[in-house]
Amino acid sequence: MAEMSMTLPMLDDAMTRLGGDVDLSGAIKGVRQLLISDTLSNFEAQATPDGEPWAPLKKPRRRKRDLVRGKKRGRPKKGRDVILQDSGLLRTSVTASGASGNVDVETPHSLEWGTVIAYGDYHQSGTMDYHGLGYQPGHTEGLKGIPARPFLGINTALEEKITDLVGGFVERTIAARLGA
Repeated sequence: MAEMSMTLPMLDDAMTRLGGDVDLSGAIKGVRQLLISDTLSNFEAQATPDGEPWAPLKKPRRRKRDLVRGKKRGRPKKGRDVILQDSGLLRTSVTASGASGNVDVETPHSLEWGTVIAYGDYHQSGTMDYHGLGYQPGHTEGLKGIPARPFLGINTALEEKITDLVGGFVERTIAARLGA
């Protein structure tokens, strides 16, 4: 499964201050929307969460079925190769609740989010052996496997948005409990 995790240290303090019984469902729904929006941006930009372009395709895709169907199924126009979006299944599995392969489990205290599409983890982490050198842009000749093309992740800007959203939720909850 392609997934990610994040710990918010401020929650430990808030949970202690609130007696450990806090329903974070409202904040979790907001975090989920931020994750979906950011992931869609990654697919549109064909880049990692940190903005690094994904490794290019080794060979352009030129399948007859793509040329015949064209845009009928959301595929790109003839001659345009879009990385990780050949069928749209991977993108949809992480951005549409209830879609095939979608993992979207919300509880009052947590969010499990990602995809169980079998090849999602291969694209997220890669399968190439670069002899310990890591991915080197432009150097794919003679190498086999799938280069890492992370589509899930939390960059600094997204982490700040999540922290602000959850922090605001916790502050409002504390104020409501204290009667302020």
